[in-house]
Amino acid sequence: MMETAKRVAEIPPSRSVQPQEERFRVVSPTMPILSLRDVVKDYQSDGQPVRALDGVTLDVESGQFVTLVGRSGCGKSTLLNLAGAMDFPTAGNVSIDGISTSGLPDTELTRIRREKVGF
Repeated sequence: MMETAKRVAEIPPSRSVQPQEERFRVVSPTMPILSLRDVVKDYQSDGQPVRALDGVTLDVESGQFVTLVGRSGCGKSTLLNLAGAMDFPTAGNVSIDGISTSGLPDTELTRIRREKVGF
């Protein structure tokens, strides 16, 4: 039986979309498919440090829909790059399907992107 996805925001019944079972894989409800823990990302801009993300913690369960909303320059793309294993945090941890992305060889990162993320 398919578990129902958690709702991040309530959608009016007239606009709700029911997921098709073949699109989702049920994993343990205690292990998120994506987990960011106390993630910090710093960049250098004109020799000055810029903090793009400051202590972000986020869990995304299988089948859950998440929307990132914010003003220009607030860190949305940075967060997506970290979540997709395209970049690495200055501090903190990013895990995809229970596997920490830090320190993985390029071949394993490529496999995770292809099989788990879709890059």
